[in-house]
Amino acid sequence: MNEYIWQLYLKAEGQQVVDQFEHLVSSPDWTDYPTWLTNLIRSYCPSESVLEELNVELSVLSDPDFPDFLTQIRQEQSRMQEPADEAAAEELINLEMNQLYQDYLDQNSQSKQYAFEAFSEYMVLETTMLALKHPQLFIPYYFRFNYDLFSDITQAFGIELPVLPAKKDYEGRFFLYPQICLALYKFRKAAQLTPCELWAFLYDYAPRYLGHKRQYLLQELPEAQSAYFIGSAPNDIFLSDDPDYIAPWQCSPDTKAGDWIVMYMKSPVSAVNAVWRSVSTGFIDPFFYYYRCCYISKHKYIKAVALDTLKHDPVLSAMTIVRKNMQGVNGVELQPSQFNYLMRLAEQPETQLSAVCETLNGPFKQEKDVEKLRIRPLLERLGYSESDYKQQLCLILGNHQSTLIPDFVLRPVIDPEHYHAFAVVEAKLKIRTQQQLTDAQRQVRGYAKLLNAQYAVVADEDQLWLMASADDYSDSQQNWSWGELAHNADAYSQLRRCLGYER
Repeated sequence: MNEYIWQLYLKAEGQQVVDQFEHLVSSPDWTDYPTWLTNLIRSYCPSESVLEELNVELSVLSDPDFPDFLTQIRQEQSRMQEPADEAAAEELINLEMNQLYQDYLDQNSQSKQYAFEAFSEYMVLETTMLALKHPQLFIPYYFRFNYDLFSDITQAFGIELPVLPAKKDYEGRFFLYPQICLALYKFRKAAQLTPCELWAFLYDYAPRYLGHKRQYLLQELPEAQSAYFIGSAPNDIFLSDDPDYIAPWQCSPDTKAGDWIVMYMKSPVSAVNAVWRSVSTGFIDPFFYYYRCCYISKHKYIKAVALDTLKHDPVLSAMTIVRKNMQGVNGVELQPSQFNYLMRLAEQPETQLSAVCETLNGPFKQEKDVEKLRIRPLLERLGYSESDYKQQLCLILGNHQSTLIPDFVLRPVIDPEHYHAFAVVEAKLKIRTQQQLTDAQRQVRGYAKLLNAQYAVVADEDQLWLMASADDYSDSQQNWSWGELAHNADAYSQLRRCLGYER
């Protein structure tokens, strides 16, 4: 952390934020804290419903029926001193969290899943109480539905976080919080911050440094590339009739800003009844019970398409999610043709997925024409700039030997001990025979293995062949004609799902 900028922050309004947190720790009066806090974090939390929930959850701190907790806090604080070292801090954190976890298990029939669900629901209040009792060890966690921002903060300031637990590792997700507390304890000690200065850093200084909501929310949405289902009940707190309303939602982590979000209402009538736009990329939030999240907005109601209609429609009834009666609907992707068809049923013919890739026509006289008129326009459409790929990449293999990769290497990472790339694209003028295709595939497969690439691609003036490392770049590749990619949104969507820059 830049000490000079930090001191400038404190001399401006930053010290007031620190003072407010210190007042929280030392004062018996917490009446104004929930309102003050929601006003502070509104700068990075875009959902008013989330802020309202947080306010209500923390209001229990000033509840007159809550005096026993106040007495307990004072007793704990009087006994608590700064840990002697990192090992002592870790031991104290684990001791407190092990007891808390056992309490949650006891209250939830020893179910790890239900214990984590309860913790995640009350995490704001629970972690605030922990931080009040042991401010040297714990942080109040106020990044609900904003773990992506928290992750960006830790990366920007060199705070190393543990690997995220899997979705169904409920115990691991519970104990991620104390691991984060320990990581932030180390950062605080290295930066010579007080506990309340650390809290001001997390909830004011660092979000300002990264640009608040501008870090992850887009006002000007790009063209939609995909469409995903989400599900809801009519009394969901996040629903609003305001088209500019922003809400967090369980979604696919592959969601990108601008994508269409298709709302399936589960009751009282099971039907698709609205579409939204994603205003953020999808991300994993390990403290959100459903794990995968994005922000949605700009909704509009459409003519309802009932589940019974979906199940008897000749096109949509073939969808796996429809055959499952829309169970597990959140985050299920629709093919462009399926989404477009559904929108026509809903009398929304102007709401369509039409993303395709139009390349340039010939004449094609040499391989450089394929590169210029086919491959470069494709890469640009997939989101790559010229700085994202290399041509004529020379690799040193050792013993003074080298090899030249003549065509396109996407997102290369080259250092003396490690070569890596996302994909390799080999251009050919025209592949006329199966033997020529086999030879081209063997050539690009060698380059891809050398670079540990995820994909290997062969392209000529007529077609594109895609092979993946998952099956050792086998010959059972996907392929498309350039005409398909220019006129068939489903075909382009398949290719983009593999080779798109955001992947």
